[in-house]
Amino acid sequence: MTKNYFDLKARLEFQRDWANYFSSYFNHLRISQRVASELRKEQPLLSIIINFYYLPLNILKYMNRLKMIYSYNRCVKEIDILQKELDLARSYIDEK
Repeated sequence: MTKNYFDLKARLEFQRDWANYFSSYFNHLRISQRVASELRKEQPLLSIIINFYYLPLNILKYMNRLKMIYSYNRCVKEIDILQKELDLARSYIDEK
């Protein structure tokens, strides 16, 4: 097999690891959001005050979350493309 094939395979594994990391990150984020939602129900006035106080930080966190979603989608797309490239390389090697 060619060096290119092994490079593509290594990159595919690397991207799969990143996709797993992003999935774990989003699961933990979802749990944190549920906790915050429950606390807002229990203490609405304090929640409003704290959200107003941390508004700039909350905006930055929101932007970071959007960036993470974009990075995750890019990672998934790269996995698809790498898989197609590997299939193509495998068929090329099989022809020889």
